[in-house]
Amino acid sequence: ADAGLTDRDRAEIAEHEAMGLGPQGAPLFEKAAGLYAAAGDPGEALAARARGAYVRALACDPEGALAEVSGPYEEILALYAEEGTGLRQTASVLMARARVLMRPVHEADGPVDPRVLAAAEEAAREVLALVGGRTGEDVRLAARSAEARAMLAEVAA
Repeated sequence: ADAGLTDRDRAEIAEHEAMGLGPQGAPLFEKAAGLYAAAGDPGEALAARARGAYVRALACDPEGALAEVSGPYEEILALYAEEGTGLRQTASVLMARARVLMRPVHEADGPVDPRVLAAAEEAAREVLALVGGRTGEDVRLAARSAEARAMLAEVAA
């Protein structure tokens, strides 16, 4: 079935399948990460791992998800600083982390711990600082910027 497909092709297929599975898609994000790494794209591999962490947060495990996204977050910042990956991949990891940090805000029935709000706000601001004014024609970066602004509005409410 995979005849003629590159590692990148298989990674994209695995991610597409994972996105349709919600929290059950986490193993496919890991598979995609391995395939992106094999294809020589460490930034996209980290982004896939971060997306897997976010779906873990959706499965009501925000603490585990935060621990899981911390590695890709640290690695992507270092890789981006060394020009080893692009803006889009870096923004994807930062947004996944911000989404993980927003889960407790979304799930709260009452007042949210100010430290939780501060962490979510800081993560959203970090996305904006990265992509702000650099979205150009890239609709994905524009979407990241819009989502980060919505997060800030939600945290401020």
